[in-house]
Amino acid sequence: MDPFVAMEDGLKALTSRPFRLLHGDIHRGNLLRRDRETFFLDRQLSLWGDPVYDLADHVHKMGYTSDDEQRCIRGWLSVTSEDCRRRWSNDLQFYIAYERVKSSVVDTVRWARRIAAEPTGSPARGKAVQELTAKINRARPYWFQGRSGVLAADRVASAVTEFHEAQGKSVSRGLNSGPVQPRS
Repeated sequence: MDPFVAMEDGLKALTSRPFRLLHGDIHRGNLLRRDRETFFLDRQLSLWGDPVYDLADHVHKMGYTSDDEQRCIRGWLSVTSEDCRRRWSNDLQFYIAYERVKSSVVDTVRWARRIAAEPTGSPARGKAVQELTAKINRARPYWFQGRSGVLAADRVASAVTEFHEAQGKSVSRGLNSGPVQPRS
């Protein structure tokens, strides 16, 4: 199932607002604070777009507590022009859902490599499995609409193992670090 098909209606319902220059990757690792100044680093993902998307991307990546998320949103609202705040709340929820689905798709590849690179039973492997499982479960309400329950970590671990073994790679020893060869 295409993970973004279920989101098409929400995409069509987004509010039109003036585009602005967005950072595209605002998170703790890309912020530098000195005294009372904040500097934004790592701007290669900058784009022209809806400022509500930049807020949603930030909220998604930061994993704030509910109180901190609300404080962040209030701060954003206090410095954002009125024309960019129009119907922002519904669009923010859509963009956060989009980020959760996108993250589960993109990060499945990255996390699967991390999981496979760690020895079976190692704490690092267990942590990576838990992180990937959490990402997929955060996307589940939007991606797998109509399905109840959550995906279990052991299911994620066995899926990664099965995939890598089908590729002819031993998971228990980790992936070799050589270049990926195209399959014929």
